[in-house]
Amino acid sequence: MRIKYAVLIIVPLVTFLWVFSAFSKTTIAASINTPTKEALYGAYIDELVLKCNHKIARCNSGSKTIRQQSALYCLKAAYCNYHKTELVKEMMKAGVGVKKYQMHYFLNKKFFHVLRTSSKELDV
Repeated sequence: MRIKYAVLIIVPLVTFLWVFSAFSKTTIAASINTPTKEALYGAYIDELVLKCNHKIARCNSGSKTIRQQSALYCLKAAYCNYHKTELVKEMMKAGVGVKKYQMHYFLNKKFFHVLRTSSKELDV
């Protein structure tokens, strides 16, 4: 009789402890390996600058359109690289998602807004 009570008490207790310990290990491991949004934004900006730098290499193309796009990518790479910390702060403030298309949309919007406003200032 005592063995039945012991089994009825010990088995659920051991099962609970086993499940709880497995759950706590996975949540701790997930929280350690999960990069912050700030780090993701910074890494994406670095990736974008790298991609723009690869496109800058086409500046000696025979096509006028490709040369113009190369000049635009040069400006975009310089803008993103120089203003990286401000862009990350603005992305955090705006609550931009961590998907690449969301970050890309935000950065393009900021870059072309600056480009438009600066070109209006140059028009006299």
